[in-house]
Amino acid sequence: MASLQKVRSTLVDKQVELASDDDGPLFLLLDVMTQGIRQFLTYEEWLRRSENEPISDRQRDFHRPPDVRQAYFDALELLRGHLSRCLGQVAAIAGMDLPQDGLIQRYQGVWEAAAYLPPPGFDASASSDGKS
Repeated sequence: MASLQKVRSTLVDKQVELASDDDGPLFLLLDVMTQGIRQFLTYEEWLRRSENEPISDRQRDFHRPPDVRQAYFDALELLRGHLSRCLGQVAAIAGMDLPQDGLIQRYQGVWEAAAYLPPPGFDASASSDGKS
């Protein structure tokens, strides 16, 4: 989670650098990437609270119930696909040649609309910051 927070922080720093062009495509893509990470972190927090088990953070990832652990990895996989597709668009804006099979092979092709819908049972208003 710390590395994901660091990526999010770097993206926010780059947005600050581009603040004078806040309606440009690169700024908007950075915003979409940042939003994806924030939504993943909100979902992970919701999963953590849904477990109702007072265990330490260090043990948590290894002792989650199988369904909660699977939901976490499914959401992480969606985030990877989202970020990969965003990076592909950043590369296109930069005029870079993109490989035929995508930046990351498993994440090529169209953006999956289903990846942008809330998972069943998820209540974004239950997050500590009240944001989705």
